[in-house]
Amino acid sequence: MVALRAHRATGSARHSTTHERVSTAEEGWLIGERPLPQAENGGEEECKYYYSSVGADAPLERLAALAKSRWTIEQFYEDAKGECGLGDYQGRRWGGLHRHLALSMMAYSFLMLESSVSVADSSFSSSNSTGEGFFPLCETHDTSGNP
Repeated sequence: MVALRAHRATGSARHSTTHERVSTAEEGWLIGERPLPQAENGGEEECKYYYSSVGADAPLERLAALAKSRWTIEQFYEDAKGECGLGDYQGRRWGGLHRHLALSMMAYSFLMLESSVSVADSSFSSSNSTGEGFFPLCETHDTSGNP
């Protein structure tokens, strides 16, 4: 991966660059990723490019982690649309959309927390036979289910 500072802009050689809708954004990071050579299929994958508005002092490792976090975000949207109705809003006002998105994301977060608690609860009860209660009755835990 490589990253360099650049300005994001609209317009191209094919379209007029003197049009009033052409604009240049603040300086950010242009991140390029070249795929590793794959010996088994012999084909070359395309290079991937990302743009980030993270500060100028960000290290390359942080930029690479942010670029790779895109899959996690896409997975969240896919799951939230399927399980929590994230894509089902049909209103026309910003306030309603904002409430719908907030409630859908809160429901998704609750489901993810519950699934981590149930996994941890089953492993906790199998390893602990004293019958002590589990969160929220006992200790708090992080999202991995560890106390």
